[in-house]
Amino acid sequence: MSRDNEIRAEITVSGRVQGVGFRMFVVREAERLGVVGSVSNQRDGTVTVDATGAPEEISALRTICGAGPGSARVDRVDYAELPVLADRPERFRVVYT
Repeated sequence: MSRDNEIRAEITVSGRVQGVGFRMFVVREAERLGVVGSVSNQRDGTVTVDATGAPEEISALRTICGAGPGSARVDRVDYAELPVLADRPERFRVVYT
């Protein structure tokens, strides 16, 4: 896939999404989809996903985040497109804050 077609998005997930394996769930799914970026817990109890990939991959990841792993309860998913970074990440990872 050409990187010219890529988009970058921030997906913020609210609910019972910390302490339930949500970040590792997102890493597995992002890797499966071929998305690069990161996922991190936020102090306010949300999880933030910064993802770069083809529009259809980002759309799929957004849907997956809305479902979450079985141990989570997703109440809300916020989505915003961001500028694609010139120094695009090469993989998807957990960022510990």
